[in-house]
Amino acid sequence: MRRKRVSISGATYFLTLCTNHRNRGLNTPTIAASIRAETGAIEHDRHWHVRGAVIMPDHLHLLATITGSLSLSRTVARLKSKTRRELAAAGLSWQSNYFDHRLRPADHISAALTYLVTNPVRGRLVAAAKDYPQVWIGPEETTWFAWPPADDSSVRPHWLDRGQTSGG
Repeated sequence: MRRKRVSISGATYFLTLCTNHRNRGLNTPTIAASIRAETGAIEHDRHWHVRGAVIMPDHLHLLATITGSLSLSRTVARLKSKTRRELAAAGLSWQSNYFDHRLRPADHISAALTYLVTNPVRGRLVAAAKDYPQVWIGPEETTWFAWPPADDSSVRPHWLDRGQTSGG
């Protein structure tokens, strides 16, 4: 059983939210637009700053810095709640849990972003990351992150291999 989830304002988290039973369809235009709109609304409300995101057929990866008074769990709950209707219309639902990893000083944000944006290449959805419509990086990150990235789908942050833990 996972211990209580820690949420630190100013910390950057790599998040993975999956559909229930890993059912596919999350990246359809209507659902993806809903997810993107709500991640933007949460950012507009100053609860997080999205550094990068990719909507895959059965999961969502987000790299976000917590910036507001809502905890990480409550922010993720808001995202799931506000997008639930669009998912349900397609016969989908969110898993009740999600994976999170707080980036430590030794973790390189560029490796996390590269892993995130090249996920569609690893998933064989596209040949090049720049061709996948459901991926974006934050405006601040465009000043230093090479876009489009070299499609190095072998990049895998070391902390992903530590055993992914999930919690509510």
